[in-house]
Amino acid sequence: MLEDKITAVITTSPIPSHPSIHIIRDVYDSIRAQLPDIGIFILADGVRTEQSFFSKPYRGYISHLQNKYGKKFVKLHNKFYHQAAMLREFVLHENRVSTPYLLFMEHDWKFVGDPIDWKGVVELLEKGAVDCLRFAISKERKWQLDRGESQRPVPHVMTDSYCTTGHIGSVEKFFKPLLTLYNEGHCHLCSEGVPGNPIGKYFAGESKRFNAAIYWPSPDPIRLHHLDGRGAGIEWAGPKLPMVL
Repeated sequence: MLEDKITAVITTSPIPSHPSIHIIRDVYDSIRAQLPDIGIFILADGVRTEQSFFSKPYRGYISHLQNKYGKKFVKLHNKFYHQAAMLREFVLHENRVSTPYLLFMEHDWKFVGDPIDWKGVVELLEKGAVDCLRFAISKERKWQLDRGESQRPVPHVMTDSYCTTGHIGSVEKFFKPLLTLYNEGHCHLCSEGVPGNPIGKYFAGESKRFNAAIYWPSPDPIRLHHLDGRGAGIEWAGPKLPMVL
């Protein structure tokens, strides 16, 4: 089955709804519903100095996570790292991912809609034409998308933009090279719209190193829903249609 192919990682950090785990539980359950047998790890960031008021509820949150999912699968960092540094440590330094593909999620994006064809996704990645396939549709523009949709082995659209969460990629061909670029200070693993972040150049143009695509089943490609991770747990009320302008 797919437990030999895919490992999932969810990154989390302090938010006002803690110590409740209801947001990340929804995310975890949505992954488990899609991929019932794979390993799922939670990487928990430390607390920023200026957010020390989160410390007590965050400790309760981590305790709830460890009790529910097991200490083996919940790693707590004692200082603030940001998701990219946590992922770098987990993938590059500790070499904890034993499967060829990694599914990266944030604690406030959950899967929705019809089941994803994960066997087809793995086949697409194995063919090598795509290094990463993402499920989040955000800030796309016509000039960033190859509108010629491909149906084999799964429906997808090529893109030259990068989005942080909700994507699966090859550990060796995508995550390790990308995290090495981050480690060397060449980019930040936030969305490319962040001022001064040059990550987008690695997905397009002369410096292109990665082929990215978006899972695009018709008629509705939406497969991720954004929960209010920075608020008090109220679901996001934004648009639920592709933002292709």
